[in-house]
Amino acid sequence: MRFWAVGSDVYRKPIASSQRVLVQVGTTERMTGWADRKLDFKSKDGKRTFHGREIVSVGAPPWRIANANVTVTVSNPHLTRATLLDTSGQAAANVDVRAADGKLTVKCPETTIWLILSK
Repeated sequence: MRFWAVGSDVYRKPIASSQRVLVQVGTTERMTGWADRKLDFKSKDGKRTFHGREIVSVGAPPWRIANANVTVTVSNPHLTRATLLDTSGQAAANVDVRAADGKLTVKCPETTIWLILSK
């Protein structure tokens, strides 16, 4: 699972002092039936062995997308709330947060793609 946070206010402040922060969450996405297996590869000169994986099948629709399991803590005393965005980037719901000691902590909903942290 991956996530990114970017300060998104007009003045391009660092995350620690930004008034708005965009959090983007990415999870594993594969088609149904995806399959791979362990495979060792040799370098072209045959002197080195690399351990990797070989895709056996790319699968077929529908896509299987793993749920987000992310808790984000940002050290920024200005942030007090979180808004979940839908796939169009529109506000969809408020998300519970915990603000203490100049930090904001958010347990992202399982369907999170984007979240705005703000004042």
